[in-house]
Amino acid sequence: MFDLRYHVASLAAVFIALVIGILVGVGLSGRGVLREAERESLEVRIADLQRQAELQQARIEELSAAAQYEQETYEAVMDRRLENVRIALVFIGPVDTAVRSVVDDAVDRAGGAITRTRALKVPMDALEVQNALADLADAPSRLQDVGRTLASEFLNGGETPIWDELDDLIVLERLPGPSGAVDAVIVARNTDPQSGGTAQLLGGFYNGLASAGRPAVAVETGGDRDGSLRFLRRYFPSSVDNVDAPTGRVSLAVLLSGAQTGHYGVEGENGYLPRVPPLQRG
Repeated sequence: MFDLRYHVASLAAVFIALVIGILVGVGLSGRGVLREAERESLEVRIADLQRQAELQQARIEELSAAAQYEQETYEAVMDRRLENVRIALVFIGPVDTAVRSVVDDAVDRAGGAITRTRALKVPMDALEVQNALADLADAPSRLQDVGRTLASEFLNGGETPIWDELDDLIVLERLPGPSGAVDAVIVARNTDPQSGGTAQLLGGFYNGLASAGRPAVAVETGGDRDGSLRFLRRYFPSSVDNVDAPTGRVSLAVLLSGAQTGHYGVEGENGYLPRVPPLQRG
């Protein structure tokens, strides 16, 4: 997890190092083994270290207060932010239980509901996919179009003939929910980069999700950093790279609400946290 507690721990380590430096310096100065010029230089250095240590201690106290504030206001900021919002969750590769846990928590605390979940099996056998659809009326033949149709069915619910036909070939896990349309979608990739026919189908799938006119957010936890999210940012208008941190879950809720788009988190090109708009309380 990369949040305020990480910064506090880092600054605490720096503070300890500074204190050790002061103690070593004082010890050397008091032993009488230094020439006068060296002693004066060391005393200046000790005074500088003391000032730095005081600044670091103040910064630790400031960040500790910020972390406490974050924890105590989290519920209020999240409360009803996604009220009545229906959300789909899709994993490329096996379900990442850490991601699913924090996403479930964020959506639940914000008053939303994850009504549909899929984990896609990759790589896919492109020839088997095309053969499975060959006799299905009006089924697309190009893999990119297959992906786009899968995205449309996934978001809109109702009749899902392409998913039904390909279920055994491309689905690792499904948690079906209400059959109606969803209002937003979350995407997480938990597998190596794909190539060939799988990449073509997934490209169409990503494009279909991102261009459907509803919030589409790619996510990862702070410990991942394997390049998956940087790749997904090519397709999706929004992403959160620290969804396991409280600030990351707030970012996710804001983006899923449709208030804005952007890429947020530790390496987010639009900042650490989006602007959090006030909610109209009825």
